[in-house]
Amino acid sequence: MVGTVPSDNCKQKPTKLVYPTDYWPVSDSTSQKVFEDYVQKMERYLGVERTSINLGELWKKTNPVGTDECLEDYLEHVFEWVANPDQWTTFLKDFLEEYEAYYGHSPALNPQLQFKRYVRMNHKKGVELMQTFRIWYEDNVVPASVNGCSETLLVLPWSNGAPDYRDKYRESAQKFAKFTGVRFFFYNISPYTQSPELILPVGQTPFQSRFSGREEWLPVGLSVVGGRGGDVMLADLVADLKSEFSQDVDDCVLVNRDRDQRQEILHEALVGAVR
Repeated sequence: MVGTVPSDNCKQKPTKLVYPTDYWPVSDSTSQKVFEDYVQKMERYLGVERTSINLGELWKKTNPVGTDECLEDYLEHVFEWVANPDQWTTFLKDFLEEYEAYYGHSPALNPQLQFKRYVRMNHKKGVELMQTFRIWYEDNVVPASVNGCSETLLVLPWSNGAPDYRDKYRESAQKFAKFTGVRFFFYNISPYTQSPELILPVGQTPFQSRFSGREEWLPVGLSVVGGRGGDVMLADLVADLKSEFSQDVDDCVLVNRDRDQRQEILHEALVGAVR
């Protein structure tokens, strides 16, 4: 989170819940059902109905620079230009020089680090693009908080209902933009706008594991983004939400039971090995 402001003066709940249809609903219907249930709980808790907006369409109509570029194209290189040069000049460059001086050759770098070596040094432009986006976002989507109190919240899906196996080969960093910082993703919204964001485990969904050969469980993660400067208020609100819904069935119990069962199996296996 970015900064903290006391939320003692936040006596009223947020009055707007933004639901960006660029990312909702998710393709996995089982996950979407869990998401929908929690968003409805938030609506009841706040006493509001969600406001559905399309960020891409809103950007086309209201962006302050009059560009015809879509939001993704306009912000495509922001992370690459802002973060990668700093990571190169403040750490990687000196490290590589010291390594080469000591060992007499360059270290082996994975494709992502190789990319940082040759990234375009356009830091100033990247900052300008990011600031333009933040101003537009605060004027049209989620305003900055006032005295630490945010009147608007935005909800985003942080899981897709599919397992991410670790034994599969991935594309190279040059081809997979997520590893290099190229392109705009919804998880850039919070850092680009300096807004607080908390990711909540709101449930779980079953899947058939190709490793265990049985039904396993995946977490369903939803994020709540508040207005810039409303970090403490957002944390307090999330704590209130947890307290408000504490009477609901805790889906995580299933995960805990499964974990306990695995621990028992592992314990029996270890005891057997010792014998």
